[in-house]
Amino acid sequence: MATLFFLMAFVNTVMDTLKDTLVITAVGGGTQVIPFITVYGVLPASFAFLLAFSWGTQRLARRHLFNITISCFLCFLGGFALFYPVHESLHLGPLAAWLGPRLPLGLAGGVGMLRNWMFTLFYCASELWGDVCLSLLFWGLANETTSMAEAPAWHFLRQSPQIRCLALLAISQGITSNLLDLAWKHHLHRLATTPAAYSAILGDTAMWTGIVTGSLMLLSPTLFARLGWEGVAKTTPRLMLYAGTPFFLGCIGYNFWLSGTLNGPMALKTLVLVKGAKFSLFKPAEEMVYIGLDDESRSKGKAAIDVVGAQSGKSASSLLQQTLLLLSGGQLPKTLPIMALFFATMLRQWIGAVTVLAGYVGSEEAAQADAKQPAGSEKGGVAPSPSAQDLGLA
Repeated sequence: MATLFFLMAFVNTVMDTLKDTLVITAVGGGTQVIPFITVYGVLPASFAFLLAFSWGTQRLARRHLFNITISCFLCFLGGFALFYPVHESLHLGPLAAWLGPRLPLGLAGGVGMLRNWMFTLFYCASELWGDVCLSLLFWGLANETTSMAEAPAWHFLRQSPQIRCLALLAISQGITSNLLDLAWKHHLHRLATTPAAYSAILGDTAMWTGIVTGSLMLLSPTLFARLGWEGVAKTTPRLMLYAGTPFFLGCIGYNFWLSGTLNGPMALKTLVLVKGAKFSLFKPAEEMVYIGLDDESRSKGKAAIDVVGAQSGKSASSLLQQTLLLLSGGQLPKTLPIMALFFATMLRQWIGAVTVLAGYVGSEEAAQADAKQPAGSEKGGVAPSPSAQDLGLA
């Protein structure tokens, strides 16, 4: 399992670096393209995959479904590599040149999405790889989930309070991560204007993220023992709140009233810490909640949350960004104050959802501890008292 996770995470890192470099540094591209791809590309693809995955689990063994899903990604990547050398002739440059002057500046990102359609598809595939292969397939295999057979996945959002809290976690995480990533990538593009320089910085970010993630994973048993589930689960949103908020304030000051250049190393350290804590602390803590659920809720609820829930959060954030871009005439720096406000608000919601979930996790741990106690734990094999039976401790 460790080898499988390493290989899948390695592919995810490479694709994540390439998708940003291709979309942002392409002719007609930029950070303003990302909100449009997230809403009109990644979100529909997530819903389509959820339907296809639900259909497949009713007819295929989990091993076959896993292999087919990975094979689909391999076929797409092979086709992309085949046609990449001629991408300039395949992209819709004339259409973009005709649409650009006829649309508001706030819709320039949508024009760029259509113009560089090959890069748009690659961006969607990269986002799905992280949500589908890492979150759904790998963790589903690790948790020994069962097939989806009877009810729609969204049924469990209404039925289980734990699933509802997990959905809020996924949406909050998607919104805050998307807001932070967009601000970071916008300023990174201003610091690194060429594809080579941009890709090099993203490569350094991925390398240090891996180092921090591995270090925190080694420390995670000690952290869980000392901080408990709630303390570990709150580490990531607190890091984002206490490190991400100053980053937003620095970006706002850089664009409006401060002179000089943006502190790139400080921004990189913030992003590395946040991503490292997310992968090594928050994700394992989130998966612990699924272990306490029944098999049916675990499989169907997890599919809905991992594939659609996270992308719904990113799409909500992207819709906000599109609206702000339209109102600001396509000037992303002018939208940063409102983005920072939403960023802090959603982090508060995230922390609140963890607090609620901690009650369920604590109850589950107490129930498991009581279940391990022998029936006649007192000397002489005396049976538990009626009051203990009434409390469900026998």
